[in-house]
Amino acid sequence: MVRMFTACLSGRCAPQKVEDGFSLPELLVAVLILSMLVLATFRLLDAMFEESGTVIARSDIAEDLRTAMDTMVDQLRTARTFVNAGSDDLTFTGYVLGNATQQTVRFFLSGNSLYMNCPALFNGDKLIIDGVTGIAFRYYSSAGTLLTNPNQSLGSISLVEIELTVSRTSGKVRQEETAQTQVRVRK
Repeated sequence: MVRMFTACLSGRCAPQKVEDGFSLPELLVAVLILSMLVLATFRLLDAMFEESGTVIARSDIAEDLRTAMDTMVDQLRTARTFVNAGSDDLTFTGYVLGNATQQTVRFFLSGNSLYMNCPALFNGDKLIIDGVTGIAFRYYSSAGTLLTNPNQSLGSISLVEIELTVSRTSGKVRQEETAQTQVRVRK
């Protein structure tokens, strides 16, 4: 042992083979695995962002739909006399301002937009909601009978059912929501 030590000190011992770092195939395998993990992470994040956009779009539609329905219900509660009772066009007079004078209110569909016209509240037509793909006003008598031709019996209307469908496209996804309510008319 002492001889080996002295031989190494004098420089006559055989050098030991030392491995420093990784070989090229090892590095390529590591880079490949890391690339696959990064790609999987990006795909997961992309799917999460797309889903969150869908949820936000659906929430926006639901909020707009609720606001439109609230507007129509609030005005219909003031209705006293119906002037026109169409399936997508409704005109009535009521105590909109809360005073003794009745005012005319009209809800109508133009293209894919629902408008309200009430000269006592604002000038011109006011956009209530856009993206409307379906609206239906149904009219019922006090006995609960559906009035098949409500314009011939405007005085018999005591309940109005509203069904409103709104559709919008968010990114690649088309969102559609429907709301339905009934309003009892105070006469």
